[in-house]
Amino acid sequence: MNAVAELARYAGGGLRSALSGLRGDECCGVTEVRLRLDKPVVVQKAGREQFLAHDGSLTVDESDAFRPIKRDISETLELLANHSLYAFLEEIKNGFITMPGGHRVGVSGQCVVEDGHVKMIKNVTGLCFRAAGQMTGCANSVIDYISDSGYSIYNTLILSPPGCGKTTLLRDIVRYLSYGGRNIGVVDERGEIAGMRSGGAVDIGPRTDVLEGCPKTIGLRMLLRSMSPDVLAADEIGRREELDIIADIVNAGVKLVCTAHAASITDIKARRVFRELLGADVFKRFIVLGRGEMPGEVRGIYDERFNGLIAKDGGGCDS
Repeated sequence: MNAVAELARYAGGGLRSALSGLRGDECCGVTEVRLRLDKPVVVQKAGREQFLAHDGSLTVDESDAFRPIKRDISETLELLANHSLYAFLEEIKNGFITMPGGHRVGVSGQCVVEDGHVKMIKNVTGLCFRAAGQMTGCANSVIDYISDSGYSIYNTLILSPPGCGKTTLLRDIVRYLSYGGRNIGVVDERGEIAGMRSGGAVDIGPRTDVLEGCPKTIGLRMLLRSMSPDVLAADEIGRREELDIIADIVNAGVKLVCTAHAASITDIKARRVFRELLGADVFKRFIVLGRGEMPGEVRGIYDERFNGLIAKDGGGCDS
């Protein structure tokens, strides 16, 4: 089932009819669907923005666009949470719900804050569906650059802005290494890498062990101690406490493949929390992704000294 058809199953009100009307060729390549209360539904496909029409077609004419009402959004949220918003409260507090298949739906609305922390989001006015890409083979272009001759790989950090395919690339690197004979441990804190909510529909290889819904600070240490991994993988690192465990992993001789939000090497250098890791040469390879027609467009690959192994002009991968 394609990602849009999956979303249609969880859509409420008139939104379900509109999404269900999309033809197969129109669904192909859709990476994002944005719902905002009383605003046109925006569909991102192959790097191009279009609108969802009432009849299920895609249009560039905003006047023909389907505009969700409050009922459409509230019913969709209820279906995404299996009619139990309380069970998904922790995810919603963090601003998203993860769908089967690893697709993420961002949530916006009125935040209730208590003691400096978000307690809940109510009066939801927006949902942003982001399709999880299972692009088998997209890692082929980078494997030779992150492989140390023979069995091992370099500790690798994948950098990109949101929506540019870093999770897609991470997933395929894990799949490649797992089929290649490595034991891989994945901390899938948001359920986006392995898609286990739907029974593990995403192929991440036969030698991959996953801890889903577990904080990276806890999960990385658990996998290190209990599963004898050759490689550990995690998405969107960046907290101080997450970086502390990385030193233990490296000292144990286990390799790392991680992602982080950043538009360039310059961005990651400017972030105080990463300076210690950069100074200690923990990561030996940096892969910078940019926004292209398809997720995961490589704009640059760098070594630990930030020398460009691959660098494309205009990719935001300045050093």
